Amino acid sequence: MNIMNNTANRLDSISTAFRQLDDQFRKKVCEKCAWSEATYYRKRKEAGRLSPAESATMLTIARQLIGNLTKTVSK
Repeated sequence: MNIMNNTANRLDSISTAFRQLDDQFRKKVCEKCAWSEATYYRKRKEAGRLSPAESATMLTIARQLIGNLTKTVSK
C-alpha cells in the first residue's frame, strides 16, 4: 500500500488509506478465523460472541495493520 507517493492531495491519500484499512482487516480476520464474510458481519453485531483465540487473532491483525498504516502515512 504505497499511496503516499501523490503528495498533491495528501488528505485524499490518507482518507484512502483508512478506507483500505477496514477492508484489509475484514479480509485478514476472515482468512485467519476461517469465516465467511457473512459470519464476520454477524459476529461483528453480536457483542460477546468471540472466543479468546478469535479475540487474540483480531488484536494481532489490528496491531499489524496499524503499524502498516503508521508507516504509510509517515512517508
